[in-house]
Amino acid sequence: MIVLPRSRRARMAAALGAAALLAGGGVWWWLAGRSEPEPVAVPPEVCGGALPAGRSVAALLPAEGAPYAERLTPDFTLPSGFWCGVTAGGVYLDFDYWRDVSSAYDEELAEQSRSPANARIRRGTAHGYANESKAVLFVDCPSPSSGREETLKVQVQTRMHVVARGDRPVEEFERLVGDAARYVAAQVGCAPVEG
Repeated sequence: MIVLPRSRRARMAAALGAAALLAGGGVWWWLAGRSEPEPVAVPPEVCGGALPAGRSVAALLPAEGAPYAERLTPDFTLPSGFWCGVTAGGVYLDFDYWRDVSSAYDEELAEQSRSPANARIRRGTAHGYANESKAVLFVDCPSPSSGREETLKVQVQTRMHVVARGDRPVEEFERLVGDAARYVAAQVGCAPVEG
């Protein structure tokens, strides 16, 4: 049984003491529950060592938060697919490719090139576009088995808005898709991607 003080002054002191105890406990709980976020460490090579693009990936991921991780499914025998994903600090970057007849991508390139949000990019004979959430390169890729002219589409995109550390996400996506296109084109037997 709790016995309350009888005087008004004693009750006020008890109430203030209880309030101070609760406030102190709340501050302690808040400080104890808060930990400094860990800095994100991106390796110099990403996607299982396939891309020397650690600097570009690091520029597109938060500087701190959940640690860097990657997921690989490099089965280049398929005509399209996801082959690498990296994440850190709650941001995800996906690397995908598609291979199809050249005319399948002409309309997409023309439409995306007209958008003021997209910057046109070129790496040798490969061409495409980049913006603040993705970059796409189209690479000539003749099919020796069918003899038809095909195009390889390589894309790097984020599943959420990126705030690049240097506030230059378009340039970082452009650099990253160039590295990815060089690697994928070599894996599937397409024309080499320059620059």
